[in-house]
Amino acid sequence: MRLLDMGIPPYQMVSVLSVVCSQRLLRTLCPDCQQATGREIEPFVHAGCDACHHTGYRGRTACGELFTLDESTRRAVLARAATDELRQLSRRQGPSLVEDAARLVREGKTDTAEAQRVIGEPIEETC
Repeated sequence: MRLLDMGIPPYQMVSVLSVVCSQRLLRTLCPDCQQATGREIEPFVHAGCDACHHTGYRGRTACGELFTLDESTRRAVLARAATDELRQLSRRQGPSLVEDAARLVREGKTDTAEAQRVIGEPIEETC
């Protein structure tokens, strides 16, 4: 949609694009000071230690989503489909950026606060 907003004609987009990737880097919980919470949605919290400079985070991990332009999505772009329709087509292809961030929270690699800060959308709803 952003490319259309910039004035790029749909026929040019579908002729050169094959995949659109969206990714973000999330801070990972420090393995030295993370503690189990016993909760399913957010299994770990961070306490802070010398290894992470008392931030509770150490390192980063990527979350992302891919949108492949197959024949049906190319037709939708050429027809200037609404954002909601393109989003539905994308959801059939795999997890969204928010869903991938929620997976990282469930796996204990990051926490909800960090995921929401970076993604900018509520994470609990998708957990």
